[in-house]
Amino acid sequence: MKKIIITCLLGISFLLVGCGVGCESKPPKRAYFYEKGGYGMKYHIVVFRPASMLSHNPVACLEYEYYSSHLYVNSLGELNGNEIIWKNGQDTEMPFIDNGDIQSNITVTITKDSVTIRGFKEDAENGVYPVKKELPTDVHIS
Repeated sequence: MKKIIITCLLGISFLLVGCGVGCESKPPKRAYFYEKGGYGMKYHIVVFRPASMLSHNPVACLEYEYYSSHLYVNSLGELNGNEIIWKNGQDTEMPFIDNGDIQSNITVTITKDSVTIRGFKEDAENGVYPVKKELPTDVHIS
């Protein structure tokens, strides 16, 4: 009986550890296209940037912490930062100058499959954001 209980406890321990092992250590960047634009622009895209290097629940892998930025544009392709209306997750203007960034130095390439951002001083903002077909459900926005 004692062996059975120990075997069950070990099995449960390995199962819990296994769930955490399958998680990505750094949550993926993501983007989502809303069906309607906003602020007089044709497209509304939200990009989700991981809030930290290890932003998930390591046991369950069920939820990731993200910062969101909303981009409003009239066309797809390569755009200069000045061609975009930028809003943060609180629907206020992005504080480019406060962060030491120059909006005109930022380039964004938008396709139906990905959003690529370059030119931010803080490298965490830069990168490729694959476009998801549905709004992610495992996202907790900070």
